[in-house]
Amino acid sequence: MNKSKKSIYIVALIICFLICVGILGTLFLLNRDNSRALVRDSESEQIDHRDQGAQNSESAMAQRQNSSISTFHSLADTLKESNSVFDAKRTMLRVVDGATEDVLSQIFRETLEVPSVIGSIDAKYWILSIVLTKLTNVNAAKAQLLIEQLDEQNVVSVLYGVMREWNQVHTDEAIVFLSAINTEIRYQGLRGLIAGGNILSRSELFEIGSELGYKEDYLNDLLESRRLVRQPLSLVDLQTEFESADPNDHSQMFYLRQNAVRYVLAEGLDSLPTVLELFDNVPTDNASRLFGSMLDWSRANLVSDVSEDDPANVFEFVLRLDEDVDVNLLSAVSRSWFASDPDALWNRLQDEDVRNVQAAIIEEVISYWGRREPHIALVSLHHFPAEYHDKAYLDIAQGISRDSPIEALELLPLTSIWPETPENQLSDDELSVRTRRPNFYIERIIADAAEADPIATIEWLNSDASQLDDSTRQQYLDTVFEGWARTDPEAAFEIALQTPLKEGTTALEATVVTWLAYRDVDSAIDLLPRVRESESRIEAYRSVAWQLEEEDRIADAIKLGNQLPELEREEYLQTIAFSVGQRSPFNHLEAGIKELPTKALQSQAARSAIMFSGTFMSAELNDQEKGQLKVYLNDDDKVVVEMMESVDLDKIKEELPKLPSLSE
Repeated sequence: MNKSKKSIYIVALIICFLICVGILGTLFLLNRDNSRALVRDSESEQIDHRDQGAQNSESAMAQRQNSSISTFHSLADTLKESNSVFDAKRTMLRVVDGATEDVLSQIFRETLEVPSVIGSIDAKYWILSIVLTKLTNVNAAKAQLLIEQLDEQNVVSVLYGVMREWNQVHTDEAIVFLSAINTEIRYQGLRGLIAGGNILSRSELFEIGSELGYKEDYLNDLLESRRLVRQPLSLVDLQTEFESADPNDHSQMFYLRQNAVRYVLAEGLDSLPTVLELFDNVPTDNASRLFGSMLDWSRANLVSDVSEDDPANVFEFVLRLDEDVDVNLLSAVSRSWFASDPDALWNRLQDEDVRNVQAAIIEEVISYWGRREPHIALVSLHHFPAEYHDKAYLDIAQGISRDSPIEALELLPLTSIWPETPENQLSDDELSVRTRRPNFYIERIIADAAEADPIATIEWLNSDASQLDDSTRQQYLDTVFEGWARTDPEAAFEIALQTPLKEGTTALEATVVTWLAYRDVDSAIDLLPRVRESESRIEAYRSVAWQLEEEDRIADAIKLGNQLPELEREEYLQTIAFSVGQRSPFNHLEAGIKELPTKALQSQAARSAIMFSGTFMSAELNDQEKGQLKVYLNDDDKVVVEMMESVDLDKIKEELPKLPSLSE
């Protein structure tokens, strides 16, 4: 081969080398950085779980579970079999739905006599409310009699508490029930309905009060007392409160919003734009990073509170506020509108002027009710457009996944995207807003369930009920063990070792070690020798090596490689050298190279640093720094680097065929 051809051959080798190393390096960094980012995100992410409401209606889960309800023996026995609050409420809904008058009366009495079985006073009143709702439909006089047979002290508190737990689905039953109650105590029930007014709108409460025979002035006083505990501030006083508020004090921001709501309710909707602008006056000097999100959240909740009495009117007002539609504010109004008249809301969202934000608003409404009040969302599923039922199930499952993990998992097969997701079938441009990234939500639900009860979650994933094939099951088992590794790595590791290891699958104990390495690398090192032989074993060693290198423990990382067979050890050491070559600043890079035990590894690290200088993989090196690194190059790497520097790579890259992106 003549000199010219040899030069061309070397250049070609360099180009191929750069392309291959570039792709491998990209995958290396993506894997390494994404793993660390996921650890940080998973540990910082907190989902807002509120106490869950419930409804007396057939739920989707009840429809799925067609098994008959056993004869009701006692409230204590029924609730004792439940695994969670969600499960207990679902069980009681099903029991009450099929109960006779005598059984309903029995449940009513036991609820009063054995309050410790229920857990909380709110739960007690909730059970009483669903019993009375059912009984009102069957025999209203019997429902009235149960209340009026209570002693004088109990009748007031029970009637108030029961009606506070009543909900918007059963407004007609509330009127029928209260109409039959003695007028001397009836107003206590009306007060309870008003106290629970986060569900019923002002107009609905006014209608109920009118049906019960109360005068307009009296009803106005009762309804105003719900909101206007004290007189609203003047605009000047309100502005002063905003300007002196501490954005990091959540309770102060809550009361500030309540004051703003009172002002708008007193002054009228025309004052809303002025009040919304006041949020810009909150001091930002000591604000947290979440300050902007908190302000958006507070603005949205202000509009939601204001719209409770007349959401349709507020919707139109907000729509006219600006030329650009504020989706957050419209969504806030829609949350309230859904509670009072979902059909009217969906009809309005079909109109042309909001068609382009329709999906975003519907998603927000579903997310709000699904995660904040999952029981209400579940029994109201028929009110959501059919094409959004998958999202509703996922949001509900996410809302209950930590408190009721198995119930959350059982919702997943009800979706059309389980176990395959649209991401497996559609290209990015075909994915709609509502189906984008379903894998993320499913994995989050499974991770939350695993955090609450990892053993039960694993058993469910391995059961026929999960409907999973081996490959998909492995994916979700990885998710479980990733989460479990953060809470109880030793237990997770021992259970992982008992999991059958199939060819081509990940050894789940390797998953535990990989995630443990980012939190406690020494504990991860102790577990490494017990990882079974598999394709993922070397990955676990690499993860530990990356962490050791990051902690400046290169010698420990090198020593760890002695546990590996020769071929795997060579690959492992190259990983360490490549990682060292991405260090910065320069003094840190050179110190790491000096710690590598062989000339070959030092040369590889120096070559990587020079060749990737100034790319997204490595910091920019000046000529002097490159010269210092060339001292560590062996003869072969010197030739590669020199040839690379003598070639106009930019020009050659232009003539090369375009490489597909990593996502294709």
